Amino acid sequence: MPLNKTALAAALTTIFEDLDTSATATQKASDIADAIDDYVKTGLVTVSTTGATLIGTPGGPLTISAQPGTGSIT
Repeated sequence: MPLNKTALAAALTTIFEDLDTSATATQKASDIADAIDDYVKTGLVTVSTTGATLIGTPGGPLTISAQPGTGSIT
């Protein structure tokens, strides 16, 4: 899944539209950091390893299985 740029833009727009509020620079910086953190976590990482898993039973033939995978960013 690609990163959700539309959601990031919407979050940043909301933050910048509220600049005239009584929020401090520290709070706004925290809001921006949270928006970026959420954005990065929408990504999906797909990996392919050079390792392999041997699958088989004792005394039987072995099969080599590649180990691709996906995971989320936390």
